[in-house]
Amino acid sequence: MTWLAVAALLFLFFMVRERTARDPLLNVGILTRRPVQAGVLVMLAASALLVGSFFLFSFVLQSHHGWSPLATGFAFFPIAVATLFGAHLSGHIISENGGRRVAAVAFILATLGTGLAAFGLDTIPLLIAGVSIAALGLGGAFVSATTTAMSHVEPHETGITSGIINTFHELGAAVGVAALSVIAAGSLAAPQQTSGFVTGYWTIAVVALVAAVVAVAIVPAGKPAAGTPRFVH
Repeated sequence: MTWLAVAALLFLFFMVRERTARDPLLNVGILTRRPVQAGVLVMLAASALLVGSFFLFSFVLQSHHGWSPLATGFAFFPIAVATLFGAHLSGHIISENGGRRVAAVAFILATLGTGLAAFGLDTIPLLIAGVSIAALGLGGAFVSATTTAMSHVEPHETGITSGIINTFHELGAAVGVAALSVIAAGSLAAPQQTSGFVTGYWTIAVVALVAAVVAVAIVPAGKPAAGTPRFVH
């Protein structure tokens, strides 16, 4: 908690310094725009949910099911393909349907997928299928986040906006793993007890459902501007 407070103070100092600097590294005004804020929040949530689910998946296979690290790595192959396919497909869909619908559907898929993973934790095909479905959706959420933010900035601001989005991607990943480490602590310490893993996946499902509702409320409606980058990471 102490270090979180220190981090918050340093971030506050950075923001104040950037507002008063003659040639700031970060134009703080970018963060006051609703589309950028929406993109940041969608990226934060999607990263936390996806990396958090990967974290649990690895421990479930290795600690609970007794898989080797190599076999676990191969189990991630369909999940990686699903993530890439979700991002690629959403890159096309978003041109006609906008970031709001893509984000909402993405998080709903994450809810369904992680719910299936929680239900089928002891059945490996169901577990892999569930995490893959969630990855399919969250790959699309990444596209929604970047496209929403990048379509509302000037060309000379795209670099710093991309940096902001990717910073929140890393932050989301760290938050997701840290939170799920606490939630699933019992099963991480005693893999034969699956209640922590199940609770972890149900938690992801509930958070993803809430994120879908929030996305509908905060992501601007309408199609992105022509030529907007579809995925920046």
